[in-house]
Amino acid sequence: MPLEETIAKRILSLSYEGLDADLLHVLKRNIMDSYAGICGSLKDRGLLRNFDRLVAGPASGSDLDVWGINQRGNLFDAFFMNAILARRSDLLNTYLSPNGMGGAHPSDNVALALTLADWKKMNGKQFLTTIYTGFYLSAAFATHYNPEPAKYDHDATATFYTALIIGKVLGLSEEALVAAQRIAGMFGLDINQAAVGHVTDWKHCTYASCVLRGFESVKLALAGFQAPPEIYDGEAGVSQFIPHADVFFEPPPDINRIVFKRWPALGLTQK
Repeated sequence: MPLEETIAKRILSLSYEGLDADLLHVLKRNIMDSYAGICGSLKDRGLLRNFDRLVAGPASGSDLDVWGINQRGNLFDAFFMNAILARRSDLLNTYLSPNGMGGAHPSDNVALALTLADWKKMNGKQFLTTIYTGFYLSAAFATHYNPEPAKYDHDATATFYTALIIGKVLGLSEEALVAAQRIAGMFGLDINQAAVGHVTDWKHCTYASCVLRGFESVKLALAGFQAPPEIYDGEAGVSQFIPHADVFFEPPPDINRIVFKRWPALGLTQK
């Protein structure tokens, strides 16, 4: 079975009813910590001025609230800008895989989930399920892939799991979730130039750019577009370019391994 089918089946099996009290506590604690990081990002007035200009730019709209500027933006712009705020303060949580592969910032997914909740008018159970899906996927991909040795950004594979998160919220079938992953792969992966040499604003836009590609992948999948199969393990699939473990979902994602940064600095420097 192609890996994209295995992942789609697993994601559709995740539900609020599968969350025990301890896991719910961990998720709620991480949501609160991540929200504090988002609020910290709002201190960057220069970034918010960019938001004002983007909201007023071409194809502007008024679909969703953009945090920090008291304005509404079109759907894609709002998702992009709100996702940036999850990263800008660098007050993030961090997951480091137990097998020594990769790492991720599951808190990135909190901004995506909050914006999806606003858009789709979610109740609490739906929101927590979306958070769990995001944390589960970011940990699973970090346990399987290690993008940085291959000069990709550490969250390069977020293009895939943002498509899965959004697709699950929109009720995509297993077949459509498979197609969305394949389309996402053809949009390309973030390279690590954002984090080396002269560091620009794009350092805190990498995950947000994955959200845009994930969203477009879902739209195309819903419309019936198809992309090449075996997007992960094919002859020219992602696994040919990025170091990876032998199996996916093994070991299973352990949400309890997620720790929140004490300081806005590289996770490995925290004490």
